[in-house]
Amino acid sequence: AVAVTAAGVAGASSSSSGSAEGEASVAIGAGVALTLATATTTASIAGAVTAASVAVAATEPAAPVIGAAATSGAAGEVSIAGSFALAIVQRDALATITGSVTIVGGGDVGIAAATESAVTATALPAGAGAVGTGAVGVGAALALVIIQERAIASLADTATVTGAGETWLEVAHTGP
Repeated sequence: AVAVTAAGVAGASSSSSGSAEGEASVAIGAGVALTLATATTTASIAGAVTAASVAVAATEPAAPVIGAAATSGAAGEVSIAGSFALAIVQRDALATITGSVTIVGGGDVGIAAATESAVTATALPAGAGAVGTGAVGVGAALALVIIQERAIASLADTATVTGAGETWLEVAHTGP
């Protein structure tokens, strides 16, 4: 039996905090957090293999931490506070056979690719946020997550498989 497996975990995080307070007539606090996580995990057979069975698998499991967190606050006569958090995730799991596979004894050929996501983005006020001790207090927060994940299992047009009992491809994704 021949098994070709690849697993990768890409984690990234960022955080920021901005606040302004004191005796000033105008207080502005801002927090901006940006996170970019990219990864490609590939398992492949490109040459010739002879075996009782063949399995090719690529996985990109959920990372312990992928996220962005921002906080902001301001306190003054005129108070303005804003938080922005952005997490961008681009991850691929690719499993492929481009070469030739010869199975002895009628075993199976399996190709599988899987991804799993867990991403967070938070934009929150620090303490009470924009606290106007005078006339005006304005606060805003925006958190955004952009995910592009691909799980691809393929048997190339140029690949050959002979003697296999079954040949199967499986793709799975868990998460948002």
